[in-house]
Amino acid sequence: KDVFESFWRKVTRRTLLSSVINTEELIVRWLEVYRGKAPWLSYDCVGLKGGKNSRTRRSLKMAKYICREIASFVWSESPKIGEEDGTLNEWLEHQNFFNRAQKFTEYGAEAGGFAMKLRAPESGGLVLDFVPADYFIPVSWNNEGIYDADFISRYVKDKKTFVAVESHKRLSPTQYEVTLVEYEEAGNELKNKRDVSKTVINTTVPLFAYVPTPDVNNFDIDSPTGVSIFANALDTLYSLDVAFDALGQEIILGKRR
Repeated sequence: KDVFESFWRKVTRRTLLSSVINTEELIVRWLEVYRGKAPWLSYDCVGLKGGKNSRTRRSLKMAKYICREIASFVWSESPKIGEEDGTLNEWLEHQNFFNRAQKFTEYGAEAGGFAMKLRAPESGGLVLDFVPADYFIPVSWNNEGIYDADFISRYVKDKKTFVAVESHKRLSPTQYEVTLVEYEEAGNELKNKRDVSKTVINTTVPLFAYVPTPDVNNFDIDSPTGVSIFANALDTLYSLDVAFDALGQEIILGKRR
């Protein structure tokens, strides 16, 4: 009993520490850095007259470069899928899989991963959707992986913005329920909820897959998602931007040739 209680206290403490900041908040930070909007680029400095002036540093945008290079290395050679009749390769080509996969590999390197899911449109057939990390919400998971998830998408129709939420829920080991709900977006609020569809599918595996980066999530230990490829190098990116900006300022202010 004493050993179990000691173990449980350690687990509880680890959970409390990891819940101080969750992966969803981190993804927002990583997105800012990737888009060249890192928080350290804007700062206040004291002018010659003693007043504070706001300034924005120049940036090398190394986060974007790193993610692009990683994606190009991963897809430098397209993998070959062996099959007898070529049906799968033909379907993947129709889905423009390899071009889209390289693009989302870059997004995944930035945000810790991305998701793919199958969708059956009304026109028939199967469509493969790629979902960035900030539009993918894991709901239920265990040691085997994520088995319940929500997927968010936005679209514009008649100059109105709509938000769709597609939920995949495992009802039993052999059944999944896929529901689609739409909302009208009005500023920061969602209104006019509309239940679009609800389908029960007989399958033993999820109709989606989450592809994480290889790095272990050392920020949110209990999260099933990965971490950005540059998550543990933000200090390095900061130093590069500061040095790059200082060099530019020295050349401009010193009028060096």
